[in-house]
Amino acid sequence: MKGKISKSVSVLLSLFLLVSMNTVTFADETSDEEKLKGDFNMDNVVSVEDITLLQKYCATLISLDDENYDFSTADIDGNGEISITDATILQIEISYSSPSDPTETTEPTDPAETTEETTDPVETTEEATDPVETTEPTEPVETTEPTEPTEPTEPTESTEPENDYYILPESDIRLLNMSDIRDLSAEELELARNEIYARHGRLFDTDYIQEYFSNQKWYDGTIAPEDFDYDVLSETELANVWFIYYYEHNDYYMIPDSDTRLITVDDIKYFNETELEFARNEIYARHGRMFVTDYIREHFENQKWYSGTIAPEDFDYGVLSETELANVWFIYNYEHEIY
Repeated sequence: MKGKISKSVSVLLSLFLLVSMNTVTFADETSDEEKLKGDFNMDNVVSVEDITLLQKYCATLISLDDENYDFSTADIDGNGEISITDATILQIEISYSSPSDPTETTEPTDPAETTEETTDPVETTEEATDPVETTEPTEPVETTEPTEPTEPTEPTESTEPENDYYILPESDIRLLNMSDIRDLSAEELELARNEIYARHGRLFDTDYIQEYFSNQKWYDGTIAPEDFDYDVLSETELANVWFIYYYEHNDYYMIPDSDTRLITVDDIKYFNETELEFARNEIYARHGRMFVTDYIREHFENQKWYSGTIAPEDFDYGVLSETELANVWFIYNYEHEIY
């Protein structure tokens, strides 16, 4: 498996190198005589629609003989073959070039369920009570939209001696991702969430939480819960508090904005195989699709935001935007490249 993953990582790095070397040519770089590379629908723009067409071609849903499309420039990586790798290169390029809002797409074939599904932390715009401790909510905290994470560093295991370590050592300086918390127990999640407050000297009313932090050598608790100023939390810390809280309470998304922007490898590189499957199917779940596969259905039924009312055979894939469809295939192709 390690060898397979290493090979896949090499392939992905090669894709980024191809993109950085301007393998893909866009409209403002071509002459009138030169065909626009990647413009398969011949509208003089390289867009998500062209990615979708190439993906359909690779899935043998479109023929080379279809006169409505021109795939003569589809060999993006120049290896003499047209493959899903060429579509991935196009998606990477477009995702870094801020494309305009996509229009609705026509119905694709369904890569849902086991060819399917995903998750994402719910965006909160309301004032919420402070999810500190769990058993005793305290005064309300004003939540602001957290900034997007830059490339998260690979989570590392603490090498600190016993009683002088953090469950999540970097929860004060970077946004957490699923790989940081997926293996934590319910108790560890609760402590990890309160650890963010503990760094700022907050005391705790719940006995076992207070006892845990009092045993940590780094902890200096001096501020009573009722006197704690939540404004000392940075946006990153506050976002992480809610990220853990929503995960604890089954009210989160794997990729919160996979319905509004093209995702990249950075969004999914820390996901395991099951999480990739959830992330892909999450795009369908937002639109009320139900699922046949037991563990996928159970995952979404446990999410508070989910309202599944449409049987798979009745689901209209035309409701997916071009962005959503591109992201479904991007995750699907990544899954089959890595696993």
